[in-house]
Amino acid sequence: MLQGTITRRVLPLGLIIGAGVGFGSLAPDDPRRYFAQVIEYVQTYAADARSADSLYVRAARGLLQQIDDPYAALFSPADVSRFSRNTIGNAYGGLGMVVENAGDGVIVSQVFPSSPAEAAGLTPGDRIEEIAGERAERWDVDAVTARLTGRPGTIVRLAISRPGVAGLIRAEARRATIHVPAVPFAAMLEGGVGYVPLRRFNEGAAGDVERAVAGLQARGARSIVLDLRGNGGGGLEAAIRVSELFLERGQTIATVRQRGEPRAAYLARRTTSPPSLPLAVLVDGFSASASEIVAGALQDHDRGVVLGTTSFGKGLVQTLFPIEGGWALKLTTGRWYTPSGRSIQRDRTAEPVDSLETEAVKRERPAYRSDAGRVVYGGGGITPDLVVTPDTLTTPEQALARRIAPRSREFLTTLAAVARDARPQVRPGFKFRDEWSDTLYERLRHHGIALNRAEYDAGSRWVHARLEQRVAGLAFGDSAAFRRAVPRDRQLARAAALLRASTTSAELFANLARPQANKSTENR
Repeated sequence: MLQGTITRRVLPLGLIIGAGVGFGSLAPDDPRRYFAQVIEYVQTYAADARSADSLYVRAARGLLQQIDDPYAALFSPADVSRFSRNTIGNAYGGLGMVVENAGDGVIVSQVFPSSPAEAAGLTPGDRIEEIAGERAERWDVDAVTARLTGRPGTIVRLAISRPGVAGLIRAEARRATIHVPAVPFAAMLEGGVGYVPLRRFNEGAAGDVERAVAGLQARGARSIVLDLRGNGGGGLEAAIRVSELFLERGQTIATVRQRGEPRAAYLARRTTSPPSLPLAVLVDGFSASASEIVAGALQDHDRGVVLGTTSFGKGLVQTLFPIEGGWALKLTTGRWYTPSGRSIQRDRTAEPVDSLETEAVKRERPAYRSDAGRVVYGGGGITPDLVVTPDTLTTPEQALARRIAPRSREFLTTLAAVARDARPQVRPGFKFRDEWSDTLYERLRHHGIALNRAEYDAGSRWVHARLEQRVAGLAFGDSAAFRRAVPRDRQLARAAALLRASTTSAELFANLARPQANKSTENR
């Protein structure tokens, strides 16, 4: 026996220290018995005790890690609720507000119109201090959300602090069924260009887009920008419903091929005629899945011009299977294809794709044809018809962004806290105040983000833009934050310029084909 080692002789193999053993074909004929015995031994003899329930959950999650499906996941009931509410954005029981981390607490960043939160007098920038008499000190977003959501009709009592107001403000709100807006606002730009930002593909997405477009038309819009940048996707059905808003009845939106099933084609089935307005679709490297279904369908049918940078490249379909006890299993079950037959799934093992999609890169990818015979590309995201890069950071700004990147969570929460404190000081049309930047710098240093003042000041334009937009959003909402960002949005500016020069879709594509349209592909 090894000195100082206590052993228990259970199997002839005895105690094994520092050696690997291959069992070959020693497993019993029935794998289920083999698995049950492993669970039993671990539960009975493992040094760290685990309940049988937790072992089965760990085993199931371990299995999913071995099947080469990066999107496979086992969801607990709480995970299912969080996925539906936060990832998809479907209806839930709650107060109708968005909360986020800020410093060492949680603040309200958005209040939905006509919501219980609005009725209770809550406003963006409020800091959650108590819920149901329990102090919320150092809680994170998940802890706060778990206590705010619940069965519609039940009461939530909370206390908040508000910049410029002494003491706590106590409020009471009755939970209701909350429908998360997929389109938080719509805006009119110069020259009759309507702007529709689609943030998520949930059960209300198609209705939100339809109402936004109709409202903009009523205000005189002669063309539309559909912004899918940053939209990581959502439900397949939602993507189909949004696509058919702009397509003729019977046109193919996507086809799906799943294991053991015939190919399924999804067609536009609306009976009303789609709006004939010229359409531009904005995408970037964070536009994925459902966003790519919409962009791909509109591109293949020559319904809209796609601008921006190459999308994420997720051509896979996931299915959520319900399991007893409120659990769910998410598995990749198939692939989807655009109307021209292209898969846009990107090979994640290859070198990163050139975000500018140079001609050399394009020639390496499979080529397809749109309805009008234009070349479109598969094999790695939706390639824009016109590549337009975002506003390029200067070298000092890039250096500052790289320094902050490893601590991005702390940076964003500190930024939100500074914006919250600045909110009472501003009025519409406010100008940026240097003291906000000074405060942010000092708080970042306090949180351990080591920056020297010279490098911070050299990259200040990037910091100021983020902070100014954050203050505007908290003070006056998403639309105000968007207005602040418009002068720096090269992609939106290029789309709007093309649309203002085009009275019809045919003219839009003709303008796109002109040599001067491609000048914005330069990386300035």
